[in-house]
Amino acid sequence: MKLFLDIREDEAAQHARYQLAITLPAKWLQLPVDKLLDTYVAQYAKKFPDDALVKADWAIYVKDPSPFARTPWKKVSTDSLMGDAFSERQELWVAKAVQPADAAAARNARTCKNYGCQKHFELADNGPDACTYHEGAPVFHDTRKWWSCCEEAKVYDFDALYAVPGCKRGPHSLTPPAAEVKANAAVKEAAARAAERVQSVPPSAPAPTPSSAPSTQPEPPVAAPPKPKPPVLPAGMARCKHAGCQQDYSIEANAPTACTHHAMAPVFHDGTKKWPCCKKTAWDFDEFMRIPGCETGPHEPMVA
Repeated sequence: MKLFLDIREDEAAQHARYQLAITLPAKWLQLPVDKLLDTYVAQYAKKFPDDALVKADWAIYVKDPSPFARTPWKKVSTDSLMGDAFSERQELWVAKAVQPADAAAARNARTCKNYGCQKHFELADNGPDACTYHEGAPVFHDTRKWWSCCEEAKVYDFDALYAVPGCKRGPHSLTPPAAEVKANAAVKEAAARAAERVQSVPPSAPAPTPSSAPSTQPEPPVAAPPKPKPPVLPAGMARCKHAGCQQDYSIEANAPTACTHHAMAPVFHDGTKKWPCCKKTAWDFDEFMRIPGCETGPHEPMVA
C-alpha cells in the first residue's frame, strides 16, 4: 500500500510543507497508525533539523466527506491498524493533534446544527446574528455538490462546498433542521422494518450430509479474458505504451527524447482524474489529458 503524507495547509504558516511518499511493507498493515506518525516525524526531523516536530503534539488526518461534519478533517486514531484505516494511494495530512474545535469541545461548548455551520459555540455568546448558515440541505448529484438554497454555486469538492457563504443569518441552533430530523426518522424506521423481516425468516433446513448430498459435476474452468491485441498499423509504425502518450510513431524515427509521458498510471477516484507522479488533478478528461508529461525518453511499443 502506497500513501502520501504532508503537513496540512493550515499548518504551513508555522511549518514547512514536506510530502513523504511511503510504500508500507505488508507487515505494517497490522501495525498501529502511531508507527506511521513516528516515521513521518523522524523523516521531517532529517529534512528540517531546526524545525523538528514533537510527536505528541501531532496527529494524522484524512478528509471527512460527510456534509454534516463540523470540520472537513477527521483525525485518525493512533491505535487504529494501518490496513483498516487507509486505502491505496490515499492522501494523509499531518496537523496539530489538538485543534481549535477540539479545544472548544473540551470547554463543553455546544455544536450548531444549522446547515453549513456545525461550529462550536457558547450559549452566552449566541446572539441573533451569531450564525451564518444555509437554509436548504446539501444536494449531491453526478459528483457535483451544492446547497439547495444557493443552486448557482455548484462545486465538486467538499472543502469548496463549505466555503460557499451562507445565505441566512440567525442564532446558532441546537435543533437539527426539520429535513434532517425527517430523514433520520425514515432511516430508523427502515432499519426497524429490516430487523423485523430478519427475525420473521424461518430457520433454513439443515445442510445435507456428504452421503445424502447430490453428486455434482465440477464446474468447468472459467476462461481468462483475452489479452488486448496490439493495434494493426502500417509497416514501420508502432503505438507507444507510455501513460499520457499512446501515440502512433515511426520506429525508424524513434529517438531517446521522442516521448514525453507520465511515469505512473492515472488514478480515477470519485469523479477526479489524477496523475500521481505529478500530483496534478483534473475533473474534465480533455483537460486531464492536456497535463504535460513529467518524463522524457524513447517511445516503447505496445506488445501482446
